Amino acid sequence: MKYLITSITIIIFTIITFNLTFAQYTESFENNFHPIGWSGKGWEKQNSLKRSGNFAARSSHNNSNNEDNYLRIDNVGLTVGNTISFYYSAETGQKNLNLMVYIKNDNVNNGDSILIASFNPKKKEWKLANIDFPAAYNNTQNNKLYFIVDRTTSDGADKVVMDDVNSNAPLPVEMQSFTYNVNANNVDLNWKTTMEINNMGFDVERNSGNGWMKIGFVSADPSKSYCFPDKNLQTGTYQYRLKQIDYNGNFEYHNLNSLVLIGSPKKNSLSQNYPNPFNPSTKISFELAAAEIVSLKIYDMSGREVTKLINNQLSAGYHTVEFKNNLASGVYYYTLVAGNFRETKRMTVIR
Repeated sequence: MKYLITSITIIIFTIITFNLTFAQYTESFENNFHPIGWSGKGWEKQNSLKRSGNFAARSSHNNSNNEDNYLRIDNVGLTVGNTISFYYSAETGQKNLNLMVYIKNDNVNNGDSILIASFNPKKKEWKLANIDFPAAYNNTQNNKLYFIVDRTTSDGADKVVMDDVNSNAPLPVEMQSFTYNVNANNVDLNWKTTMEINNMGFDVERNSGNGWMKIGFVSADPSKSYCFPDKNLQTGTYQYRLKQIDYNGNFEYHNLNSLVLIGSPKKNSLSQNYPNPFNPSTKISFELAAAEIVSLKIYDMSGREVTKLINNQLSAGYHTVEFKNNLASGVYYYTLVAGNFRETKRMTVIR
């Protein structure tokens, strides 16, 4: 007997359109909703419960509604060895739910829907589902996958949440911890993983209020323990995230849960230029505890002013200026004056 799809609440997946093969498919609900190629009813993109990134997919109607809830992508093409995995959870864990996975093809099994897996997300915790497809569907096109929430076992007090749908993708990296330390205007990011399969490494991304930007890459390490320094930041608030990338091109985001605050220095100070000796350029960093009119000048050995790098008011915080020069080889001095603060340091030019 054919399964009556319209009589139950469903989440529908069918994967692949046009040139996209099923083995390449991944979806973490971070962009459009419904995702490109998907359609649905009674589901929404939400960020109150998510496994990775910022969003997941959640049933917006509870199971007592007499309406189907579904997500759908048509035209799934399957070859030998294709699989699918996804993470699922009950939103509150108040009631039992049955999440059933069906496959349907009009040209296989008389067009009947076949149950291939069933899960019971009775708790508010992420669980991983891995599913193999029946051999009868190998090398077939126009398949449909149905992820069905059985409302007959619940009074509708709970909802289903799904995230990180993958086909033939290696198990995602399992993050054990992702933390940070602040030292003045330097941030050390630290993270550990408990499992890695096919992991190429991590893009490190930072957002200072103007959007995300890549600031570095850290290759996969067998120790599963990582550190990335982000140095010489300005006073302000920062967000960080990791983009874990597999060798096959799949990726997922891991966000640092806390905002990172770089405050103002407690006192004025002048750092040694770096590099030193140098040619042709070096950087001079200094700290201001309050807004001041600042003068930064370069002098030669006789005390003659060679150049003036700064002569204006600057805000409190951490500052760095690059000095590009065409000076002759020798020893020079740079002096910072800010209010009552004055300090001089020595630098060396090598030609």
